[in-house]
Amino acid sequence: MKSELPNRPNRLTNPTANPTLNPSAKPYVKPSSNPLNRLGSTLRRAPIPSSFRSVRPPSMPTSTTLQPASELIDYHDRISVATWLMVFAMGLRLLFTLIKTPKIEFSAFGSPITIAITDYVVAGLLLGTLAAACTESIISLHPALDRRLSQRMGQTWSFWALPTALTVISVVLLPYAPSNVLQVLGLLVYAVLIATTFFSLYATVEVGQIGYRRGRATLNALTYSSALLLFVIVYQTRTRSLLSGTMVAVTATLLTIELIRSYASSSSVVISYGLAVGFVLGQVTWALNYWPIDELTGGLILALIFYLMVGIAQQGLQGRLRRRVVIEYAGFALAALLLIAVVGRGFRDIRNVPVENDTPVIDPFNRF
Repeated sequence: MKSELPNRPNRLTNPTANPTLNPSAKPYVKPSSNPLNRLGSTLRRAPIPSSFRSVRPPSMPTSTTLQPASELIDYHDRISVATWLMVFAMGLRLLFTLIKTPKIEFSAFGSPITIAITDYVVAGLLLGTLAAACTESIISLHPALDRRLSQRMGQTWSFWALPTALTVISVVLLPYAPSNVLQVLGLLVYAVLIATTFFSLYATVEVGQIGYRRGRATLNALTYSSALLLFVIVYQTRTRSLLSGTMVAVTATLLTIELIRSYASSSSVVISYGLAVGFVLGQVTWALNYWPIDELTGGLILALIFYLMVGIAQQGLQGRLRRRVVIEYAGFALAALLLIAVVGRGFRDIRNVPVENDTPVIDPFNRF
């Protein structure tokens, strides 16, 4: 009786059907009568789209080489270490006082100038440099930045301004706390502010990453507040315009770079806008030194001009500088000036101020 087996190739003699004789041949599979099984076989033989091939979790390295050691360091740990280091250094500053204050004397434009190297100057330079170094150590951990130091420094130097400004402000203000308890509270406030700044700076390294909008808003608020305090501190010294104007110009330049670095891809554009704003603020300071107003009013005027120029620069870099935007900023400037004149201490009448050697004599408020 003839067998009713299906007609299939001879695997012993046919090399195309024997995987041993022909490795490229596929083994014979008996067709299934179940339609679901036939559908599964068809799907398994279907080509895989390229977008689904070689899918790895984002946390896995894309190569077998070892990752740099900096990627193994959590930036939260680095921020914690940097914050406590800055607080410790600020606490040491409260115990540090120069017994003898050296002076630097020179002549500029035919006028003698004296710069006293006080403990504020020394502590501000040292702690400001330390704040910039801590910021660099934190930002350098971001995976979007180049690992080479020469390339990374060109991308991270713009992050140094705000931590340095907060540190200089704390150096100036903390010693004037009337008691040790308030000084300790001031140190805690400084710790919160500097840690918030570090976290916000790290969140704004790459545009569009998680937490970018919240970090950018926090940095804007801290930067404008720091600008106002620094302008008041510089303006109340009533030093010569060559010094006060230069300090205001440098402060405005650095803080402008912090505020517009996210809106421009080129470092040269950021520097150009920062220098322009700093130059204007320096010239305004020079003019305000001959105007009989107190230091708070002068600082508010400088902060207002700083806000207007930075805002217009941001709108221009985004391509949104229109007539309506200019009118809005002009209206805000007018309202702010009226508020300073009416609600604040106002503008003094120059006719009621004594003058010596063609210069108004003003009694500044020694708050700091």
